[in-house]
Amino acid sequence: ETFKHLRWAILKSPENLSPEEKTLLQKAFILSEELSQVYQLRKDLKQIFDTDQTIDEARIAIDLWQENASKIDNKSMQVFLKILINWKDKVLNFFQERLSNGLVEGLNNAIRGIIRSPFGFHNFENLERRV
Repeated sequence: ETFKHLRWAILKSPENLSPEEKTLLQKAFILSEELSQVYQLRKDLKQIFDTDQTIDEARIAIDLWQENASKIDNKSMQVFLKILINWKDKVLNFFQERLSNGLVEGLNNAIRGIIRSPFGFHNFENLERRV
């Protein structure tokens, strides 16, 4: 019962949590030490990206974070670490200009959603207008 409706509380930034969500998270962390550790690692990684630093400083911070994260025996975390290791140079480029392609990815996702639901589109022009 404690883990129901927990997803959005976990995904929110800690400063945006309501008192009820904070209580829900605290209960879940008591029941699952692993969840508590993963949540703390998530907050720590977000802090690295929110801090203004050079690529070299970010590399050191991410390496330390990665070392801490590798100590947790969690399959999803191990998958994430493998991806991070493979793409680390690309990820670190963020610290050069502090730019993200999130907006473009969001637009592409919205367009894909429109294309997947072509109800009412009898011709390409209608689909094009919707996109």
